[in-house]
Amino acid sequence: MFGLGSLITGILGLGKSLFSLALPSLVMKGIGAAIMSFAKALGIGVDKDEDDIEEMGDRALQAEEKGIKPENFENAEDWLNEIEKDDWGYDPEKNKNLDPREKMSKGIEVSAALCTEKLPEDLRMGDFFNAVFKNNEMFTPETMSELGKVATNNIDDFRKIVNYMTGKTDNFAEIREARDILTSIEKTANPSLSEEDAWSRASAMFNLER
Repeated sequence: MFGLGSLITGILGLGKSLFSLALPSLVMKGIGAAIMSFAKALGIGVDKDEDDIEEMGDRALQAEEKGIKPENFENAEDWLNEIEKDDWGYDPEKNKNLDPREKMSKGIEVSAALCTEKLPEDLRMGDFFNAVFKNNEMFTPETMSELGKVATNNIDDFRKIVNYMTGKTDNFAEIREARDILTSIEKTANPSLSEEDAWSRASAMFNLER
């Protein structure tokens, strides 16, 4: 089993949840690019680009049909390394007519699992990713890259952001601090934004599950 057990199992249900939102392919591709940017900032998949999300999902779908399932591996990275091989019978033509959104959903799910495994267990990453999916217009690849940098360099600040986004804190000081960090992120990701607009965007990210 994955080292994170039930947490990873929960993340591996995100693909179906995302696909059920019936988002247009272009929006789904944007989410894939955003998640890939977040993963790269964590040091995951630095050799990949956003188009790899669809192939990653295709490989995962085909591998699971052949019994190459995540629960058979010690961690998400080992699973990904296995499905990226071709010797188990990957056929790039098999799912040629499958809805690209389904393949992208699965690829995003795999990438999210890798990110979750990289971060502390107490973080509500399933809630975090769901908030990103349902409010995807707020989370550009640039913003997600900056969020990934915070997660890499200051996990306590990232924890505050996750709690802020998912409505899991009512501590006013923590809310204010998370909003200030997000305001700074928005200014870095979007240099043309005014301080007021960046603050407004950060404020709109509070308790996205409400």
